[in-house]
Amino acid sequence: MQLRLGRFWKFLFGIPLAETTFARRGFRAMEDRTRQHLERIGATFVDGYHAALLESAPESLAQRLLETAPELVRAGPGRVAGALAGSRQAPHRLPARDRLAGA
Repeated sequence: MQLRLGRFWKFLFGIPLAETTFARRGFRAMEDRTRQHLERIGATFVDGYHAALLESAPESLAQRLLETAPELVRAGPGRVAGALAGSRQAPHRLPARDRLAGA
């Protein structure tokens, strides 16, 4: 059931990967290497954002984020999981009354 709900969140709030390209955004880069680097950062962000939409458990989200771009991870799995464990549920998965109350 959680996977279906995650797919629903991704359908509603997902960002097409094409939106991370310079061509789509209308940006120009001085160097092709710079453009590729910045597009990679944007694509990695979108991958992580989609992982957060799909995963409901902090531990599985941490693992998925580590797999998204391991070369960009400096904190390590313990720190990622610890940071995510601080909030037991993502805000968009809390009941509406809790979101409004700032829980």
